[in-house]
Amino acid sequence: DDPELGLFLRTILMQSCRIVTATDGQQAYEKAEEIRPNLIVCDLSPASRMFDLCRKMKGNDHTARIPVILLLSQVAEDSMRVGTNPEPNSGVKTCRIGLPGE
Repeated sequence: DDPELGLFLRTILMQSCRIVTATDGQQAYEKAEEIRPNLIVCDLSPASRMFDLCRKMKGNDHTARIPVILLLSQVAEDSMRVGTNPEPNSGVKTCRIGLPGE
């Protein structure tokens, strides 16, 4: 969703990783199912699209164990809850990393 952030991440990760990009959640899901990557970094807007992608992936045996890092900008506390599953063994973890001055 953020072209500058995408370029920054590709520049850093391309030194040690093969980078595959997708333009939307459906394409990301299809590529994840086909390629079975070691990690997915997701930056979709609105955040609910990222959570939908994660739910879909976690419901598929072929993609359920692929770790996903969701890049969220400023998000309200209620929005964060949308992406979490209240079951303790769901495998969904959330954390908020603040920037200096927040």
